Amino acid sequence: MKPSATPPNDRTISPTVSLLFVALASVGAVAPLRAGVFPGADWQQSSPDSQMVDAAKLTAALQYLKGKVGSNGITQTVVVRNGSVIWKGSDVGNRHNVWSVSKSFTSTVFGLLCDDGKCTPDSYAKQWVSALSSQYSGVKLKHFATHTSGYANTSDCQSTTPFTPSNPQFAPGTKFNYCDDAMNQFGNVLTRIAGEPLKSLFKRRIADKIGMTSWDWGNWGTVDGLVVNGGAGNKSKGISITAMDMARFGLLFLNSGNWNGAQLVSSAWVDAATGVQVDASVPPYEGTGGPEQYGYNWWTNGAGKKWADVPRGAYAALGFNNNNCFIIPEWNMVIVRLGTDGDPESEQVYNEFLKRVGEAIVADITHTRHGGEHAPASASLTVTRRAGQVRFENVPPGARAFIYSLRGERVRMTGGVWGPTEAAARGLYLYAVRGPDGAIRSQGTFTLP
Repeated sequence: MKPSATPPNDRTISPTVSLLFVALASVGAVAPLRAGVFPGADWQQSSPDSQMVDAAKLTAALQYLKGKVGSNGITQTVVVRNGSVIWKGSDVGNRHNVWSVSKSFTSTVFGLLCDDGKCTPDSYAKQWVSALSSQYSGVKLKHFATHTSGYANTSDCQSTTPFTPSNPQFAPGTKFNYCDDAMNQFGNVLTRIAGEPLKSLFKRRIADKIGMTSWDWGNWGTVDGLVVNGGAGNKSKGISITAMDMARFGLLFLNSGNWNGAQLVSSAWVDAATGVQVDASVPPYEGTGGPEQYGYNWWTNGAGKKWADVPRGAYAALGFNNNNCFIIPEWNMVIVRLGTDGDPESEQVYNEFLKRVGEAIVADITHTRHGGEHAPASASLTVTRRAGQVRFENVPPGARAFIYSLRGERVRMTGGVWGPTEAAARGLYLYAVRGPDGAIRSQGTFTLP
C-alpha cells in the first residue's frame, strides 16, 4: 500500500500501525489480526454482517453441521469473530465433561510452568516422579505433551490406576500414541512441578483473569500428598465447561495468550503449543493421526494434513462426543461446538463445515490485494487523518467506504468523511468498501493511534 500524498502537518495512517487487510494476513502478507474486543461479565454480541460474515452463508454452514452431528445438533455452538459473538445456540450454558479437550488445558498449565522457569519441554519427567526413573528415564516433558513418550499402564491406555508404570510401548520420541494413561501421568508430573493441583494454578492464573465462571476440573484424589487433576479428560477426571467459557479460553489463544492487554501465558508458548511438534518422521504406534498434525496437546493444521480446506494457521482442542474448540487466526475467529452425542462418521465433516464458514467471510482473499475483486488493479486504498477528520483515499469510482466499530456499530460519516474527537478516534476499526450494487468488495481494519 502506498501512502497518499499529504501536507507535512497531516498524517497517513501507515501500514505499520494501521490498514491491516484481514485477507492478506491469510496469505502471509501481514501478521493476522487479533480481537480488539474482550468480554467482561457478558460477551459483546454483533450481527454476522457487521463483522464481515455473510449471515445466510454462515447459517447454511451451521445447518450443514447440524445435519452431520448427533442429537445435540448446534445447540451448544458459539461463533466468535473479532471478539464478538456473531452466533450462538440455545444451550450454550450447559456445563459438562469435554473429554480430551482437557488435554489442551493440561498443556496450558505446562506452558505456565515453563514461563515461570520451573521446567522446560526438554526437562526429564523422572526429576519429579521417581517411579519413572527405571523404565522411563529418557522421557522428557515434551514427549508426554506430544503423545510420544511410550508410557502406558494398560494396553488400551484407559487404566483406573494410571500412575503405576508398566513396560514401555516404544522408546521416547520414536512413535505417536494417543494415550490417556500417559496424559494422566503427565498431569501428575506437572502437579509435582507446580506444588499444587493443576486446577488451582489454572484458576488463579487463567480462568479468573478471563472471566471463566462455569467450569470445573475433575481429579484422581490425593496422590502422594497432592490432589491430582486429570491430565487426559477420561474417566470423568477432566474439564467440564460450558460453550461460552470454552470460547473465552479459545479467545485467549487467538490473542496469543494476551487478554485485554495482560499477557497471561507467553506468546512464545502459544506458538510452540499450537505449531507442529510431531514431524513426519514419527509414525503412529497404531491407527492414524499425529505426524504433522499435533503440537503440545493441540491438534494443528500447520502442514495442511488435518483439515485440507482450512487455513494452515488453524488449530483445535478436540474431544470425544463432538467437543471441539477451533481457533482460526487467519479469520480472527473462534468456533466452539460441545455436546454429549457421539462423534461424526468422518473427520471430514469438520473440514467441510469450516470450509463453508470460510466461504461466508466476505471478500475473496485472492482479490483483495488492491482493494477488491472489482477495484482497478492500480487502486491502493489508504486511510488518512487530516485535522481530526478520517477519510479514505483512492476508493474506486462508484464505490463507498464504511467504518464499523468492533462492537458492530456503523460509524456515521458525512460526505465520506468521519470527524471524531481525538479520544474517540483511537482504537481498532473495521472497514468495508461496497460497490455500486451494495455488495462488499473488500474489507479489513485500521488502527487510529
